[in-house]
This record gives sequence, structure tokens and C-alpha cells, in this order.
Amino acid sequence: MVSYSRLMHDAVTDRFRLQPFTPEAALDAVRGPVTGSGRFFAEGVPEEIVRELRAGPAGTVYDTVEPALLQAACFHSWRALPGDHGAITTEDLAVNRALAEFVGEAVLETAHEHSVPAEGLLSWLRSTFGGGGSTVEERSGQVAGLSAVVVRALQSRHVLKAEWRSGARHYRLQHERLAGPLRSATVPSPEAPTAEDSLRAAEYVLFEGDLGRAHAHAESVMSSPGEIRLQGQAASLLGNIAYAQGRLAEAETHYRKAAVCFEVVQDNVAVGWLFAVIGRVLAMRRDWKPALDAFEAALKRCPDDPQVRTELGRTLWLLGRPRAALSMLNDVLDRTGDHTEALRVRGQVLADLGQARDALRDLDRVPDRPWHQRSPAIRAARAVALAGVGSFDAAREESSQAVEDEPANGPVLLYAAEVASLTGDGRSAQELVRRALAADQPELPPHQRERALLVQRLPER
Repeated sequence: MVSYSRLMHDAVTDRFRLQPFTPEAALDAVRGPVTGSGRFFAEGVPEEIVRELRAGPAGTVYDTVEPALLQAACFHSWRALPGDHGAITTEDLAVNRALAEFVGEAVLETAHEHSVPAEGLLSWLRSTFGGGGSTVEERSGQVAGLSAVVVRALQSRHVLKAEWRSGARHYRLQHERLAGPLRSATVPSPEAPTAEDSLRAAEYVLFEGDLGRAHAHAESVMSSPGEIRLQGQAASLLGNIAYAQGRLAEAETHYRKAAVCFEVVQDNVAVGWLFAVIGRVLAMRRDWKPALDAFEAALKRCPDDPQVRTELGRTLWLLGRPRAALSMLNDVLDRTGDHTEALRVRGQVLADLGQARDALRDLDRVPDRPWHQRSPAIRAARAVALAGVGSFDAAREESSQAVEDEPANGPVLLYAAEVASLTGDGRSAQELVRRALAADQPELPPHQRERALLVQRLPER
């Protein structure tokens, strides 16, 4: 299922590059998957696989083994074995053929995703990288005349790799060992893409930022008869696309269609998450009561999900029910200890209530980013808390930067007005609160609008 977490909060991810294997580690990687499978290697076969993967041109030998090629060689070789095949012998090995099949299938999948001719794409690969050591620079979204989006798809499939050098991205083969198999590769006979193929293509091109092509692939899944679960996934993906384009009403419609599909296949967790996303979308549209109803529907299906409970707490706060929000958020943190989003939201609620020290305690426990990279709304809430404990210089600095980053954000402007008021700058407070009341990206929720009107009545001292 397409992840909904990006709609719920700012996710932080770390990527780790898998380093080339030493010959010893490569042997372990070959032997490991066979354990317990009912198959076994004849003597010397794992060593022969590693030897072939290390074999370079003109009798040279590479010091290491590229993990992606090892995986491709083993997968494509073993896939061809009969189901009752026991011993894997040297006669079963076809490393070069397996690598050629790997390249051909990667080309076919990429061509389908991006609607380009597969034979032309393979020809481009051969002419650009067939020598093995060629490196090509990306310029103005093109790589040797081909869209960089398509090239990145080949990179994601480990046919190519990229490196940043001299201020530009450069591409080359994943490993020079692929040069020979690339020259002998052929594009497999295309079969009509299944609904699952189209969904996978939609997810990939959406990740790459091609919303139009992702939409087309997802719509093709929606027209596939009998694929209820896949239709649910496609509908949720269409919702993600509409959400990314700011079409919130359309996003809600798609998410509700997805929820119906997952109800049919009795996947309560998926339905719960979808109602939580619907609630978040409704809250962004300031449809407070329907948003609350959606979160309560989500909670019925996912009663112990900390993210759903956190989003319900956020909505209760935005509805002007901070005590109920705190109760929900306290419950999440009592259960989890340090749920990042619950800390963020509770810190904002506490700042709203004037409980500055408690707000700072929560906001300073958020572990995910240095302050200068955090959202303006969180920084602005922290600025109010800093002003509340007398750290006026730090409060002014945080507040000023938050307003600079999001000058039409109602809550950010209100917090900045409150900081100005607490630090004795009544004139700035009045200007900022005037802007807060007129802001629409987003506008102030009802309880903060009432507070803004109170600030507006304060004299300019």
C-alpha cells in the first residue's frame, strides 16, 4: 500500500549505500539464500559465481563484487531452474546471460513507466555506456539526449549509477562488469502490463515527481476489473497526486474511494489510515467537524495507532479543545515515550496555553532535525515559549525567521505578533496580527482567530 505517512507529518529518512563486497562477503551472500530452500550448491559453484562476477576484460580481476550484480546474477540464474531442482551445478550457471536478462528487463520496465520505446532505450544504453568506462554528465535535464528522469529510473534499477562531481551529476554503468552483458542484452517480448505492473509504475514515477504519468498509470489500474485491493491502492495514489497539487477536495474523493475498496477486502488497518488521511485533508480545508468525525472513524479501526491518535489530538486542538487534545497526546506519549509528532503537537498546544517551560521541554525533545531546518510553524511556537521564559533575543530571532519563511501563514504570524507583544514591541505586534487575520496559507483556526482579536485590542505601547 502506498504510504500515507508523508501526509501526516514530516518524515525523516536516512539512506545507506551498500558498499562493494569483498570476495569472502560475496561468497556468504551467494550461499545464504539457499539455506533451508531444499536446494544446495555442488562443490565449487559459489566460488565460480564470484569468480565470474570478478572477471574483467583482458583477463583482469576486480578486487570486489558489486552487490546489485550479484543479486541479479543469482536471481535470474535460479529463476530458470525447475521447481524440483536440487543440486545447483556449474552447468546451471549462466552469469553473463543472467546479467543480460537483468539489463533487458530493467529497460523494458523503465520504457513502460515512461512511455518510451524499449528498443530505442536499449540502443541508447549501448551507444552511451557500452564501452564500460564511459561517464556522461547531466545537463539541463538531459543525459546524452535522453530525459534525466528516464536515466534516473535506470539508476534506481542499478543499471546505472550517479555521482556528483564538479557541480553536476554524472552517470556511468553500475559496474564495468555490465558492459559485456549490455552489448548482448535484448528486450524481452512485452506482455500486456498487469494492474500490478501499472500500479508499480505509478508509484515509481510519482516518487520521481512525474505526476501526470503517475496519474495515467493509476487510472489504468482503476479500470482493471476485479482487482479491488489494487484499485484501492491506485485510488489512494490518485489522492496523493491531488494532494500534492493542492486539490484537496479531489484528494478527499479519491481517499474515500480507496477506503471503500479496502472495506470490501476487509482490511481495517488500511481503512483506518485512510480515514486518518481524510481527516487531515478536511482539517487543512478547515472543515473541522467532518475532520473530527473522520479521525474518530479512524480511531475505531486503529484504536492503538499512535499516529492516528496524534492527528486526532491535533484536530481537537485546532477545534479549540486544547484540554481534550492534551489528554489524547499525553496518552500517546505515555505509551510510546518519545513519539516525535506527538511531541511536536503537544509542544504547540502548550505554547498556545502559555505553558512556556513545558512547551520548550517537548519541542526541545524532538529529535529529528536541527532547529534551522524545522517547519516555520514549530519554530514560531517555540519563539512564543522562549519569550514566555524571558529569552527575548532568541524569541525574536526564531520568530523573524519563521515569518520570513512563511509570510502568509496565519498561525506563524499570530505567534510572531505574540512574541512582539511580549517583548514590548506593540507596533510590530499590531502589524503582524493584522496580517495574521488576513492570512490564508493557512488561515487561522477559530480558537487562534479569537486570540488574534484579543491581541489586536492591545494598545501600541
